[in-house]
Amino acid sequence: MAISYEWTPEEQREYSLQKLFKYIKDYVQPYSPYYRKVFKENDINPDKLTSYDDFRKIPITTKEDTAADQKAMILQPKTEGGAYDVEDVRASLKAKYAWQTLTTRYMRDLYGKPRSFHERVEQTALAEWNPIHFHMSGGTTGMPSMATYTDHDLHNVVPYIAGMLYLFGWEPKMRGLNMFPGLPHLAFFQVIFAEFCMDHGAGIFHTCGGKAIPTEKQVVIASMMPFDMYIAIPSYMTYWLKTAAAMIEMGVPKPDPVKYAVLAAEPLSDEYRDKLKDQFETIGSPDVKIIEGYGSTELRAAFFECGEKTNLHLNPEFYFWEVLDPETREPVKWGEPGVICFSHIDWRGTVLLRYWMGDLIQGGVVWEKCP
Repeated sequence: MAISYEWTPEEQREYSLQKLFKYIKDYVQPYSPYYRKVFKENDINPDKLTSYDDFRKIPITTKEDTAADQKAMILQPKTEGGAYDVEDVRASLKAKYAWQTLTTRYMRDLYGKPRSFHERVEQTALAEWNPIHFHMSGGTTGMPSMATYTDHDLHNVVPYIAGMLYLFGWEPKMRGLNMFPGLPHLAFFQVIFAEFCMDHGAGIFHTCGGKAIPTEKQVVIASMMPFDMYIAIPSYMTYWLKTAAAMIEMGVPKPDPVKYAVLAAEPLSDEYRDKLKDQFETIGSPDVKIIEGYGSTELRAAFFECGEKTNLHLNPEFYFWEVLDPETREPVKWGEPGVICFSHIDWRGTVLLRYWMGDLIQGGVVWEKCP
């Protein structure tokens, strides 16, 4: 990444903002059906976005907006018979695809029938635009939200988000036990991304949840194979530890001490952490560090603390962050409570600008280097 926590807060935010403006001009304006319509209806010229005040002229995007036409949120160049008013792939991108094709050997050409150079260039272009991974929210509060990812996302963006596991001490030689249910949602796939997108990978055993592998069997697996990290929903972690403690009393061997418990998808209060600490101590892991995670389908990623109770580290390279007053939706000062909003930067697939998360951040957002 180009951005650095060594920069001043003003430098970081300005870098993120200017990178966002270039992204809007080069990719969102020409290829987003939804935002092309928004810009036209609100008389917004992306070429003239130069300041945060200019950016705030873009209306807030809500869950209701995305639910109305989720396909319109996906970046997509013009195709024959396409349903949306978007532009053709610009000439500079076509030239890039041709050059990349000259230096790329595809499995398709190794095993498939012979094809033309033009057909090979089309495959190169698909890597940037064609969604190849999909998952959805649970839809517990209404219409499920869909997120799509292209090959570009999985190779050029996701690794830098998944790699944030290194913040709290994860190392490639370690092993993790993923207890998230094996369902098409971010919580499960964020761990998959970390396993396959980080440098040197990550050794992770996926239980796919208690319905796939019963909790009792998971405890036995944990006692057979040493794990450095458990990954779970807090409420299931509580149940898992309770089950493990009961089994240990009955003579099942204790799992080896675990270093980290990464917990996400539910609120994690200090009292909850203390309760979990006591449970971990009961099964022989008194020194475990409990790390909180935060993400959403709309974000398309999850973020983590760099240590216990240090608060979450966000990413200003691939997101532009705002904290707004929940009533007026005006910006609040950094460090003050407000609702967090984000805009994607450099993503393909599903792309959102000024998305209203609805989550009130009590401590706000700060740009200082973590102590």
